[in-house]
Amino acid sequence: MDTIERKIHQVGGSIQWHLTTECPNRCIHCYTYGKSSQETPKTNLPFEQLEEIYSRICLFEKHYGLHFESFNLTGGDPLYDNLGWRIAELLTTDKRKINILGIPERVTKENIDFMKIFLKTTNIRIKKMMS
Repeated sequence: MDTIERKIHQVGGSIQWHLTTECPNRCIHCYTYGKSSQETPKTNLPFEQLEEIYSRICLFEKHYGLHFESFNLTGGDPLYDNLGWRIAELLTTDKRKINILGIPERVTKENIDFMKIFLKTTNIRIKKMMS
């Protein structure tokens, strides 16, 4: 087992997954919309393509004998169009830990109800808005 595989096994490994560039805020500190990202393409993949990406991650794990324990879902706004929750449902079927790096506007009763579904495997981190 080479060094990178050994390290992933030791720490459990995680993936930070940028699901979308969509976000209503355009915060100046954000890597998606800040001054340093002026040339970053703003495109979003349909859910079916995100599912395919996840399938490829699973194949990568199987091929190298790895298991990424957690996924950090971010964006833009990872809860845009319920995208984050759809991915979270997919990830929890494989018993993954989920962290959602979101925006304050998404802390709603409906989203809190979804958080309760994933409570044992979900953390919510909220970026401070500084427009």
